[in-house]
Amino acid sequence: MKDMRNDMPTISGIVDDLRRQYGLLPIDRQIRRAMRGEPTFFAKENGHTIGTQSKRGTVEVYSDDRGISQTRPVVVPATYIEFTLPEGKPTRGK
Repeated sequence: MKDMRNDMPTISGIVDDLRRQYGLLPIDRQIRRAMRGEPTFFAKENGHTIGTQSKRGTVEVYSDDRGISQTRPVVVPATYIEFTLPEGKPTRGK
């Protein structure tokens, strides 16, 4: 397994701050759910990503109970955490 702390130092620091403020279990639960494919946490730094990005702003197609195709907007879960840092910007501690 890769060392995400070295690959994503700013994100690691932010996650550590969130753990201190909200507790280890709630934050780690969101990250674990995202690692299983749920859109509950997503982070990108230095070309590395972790989690599952939300599909907000998109629609999904489904069949209603009559078998007719319908569309509906994708709804972001009530708790969703996303961090995307611009490429080439200084990271935490540098």
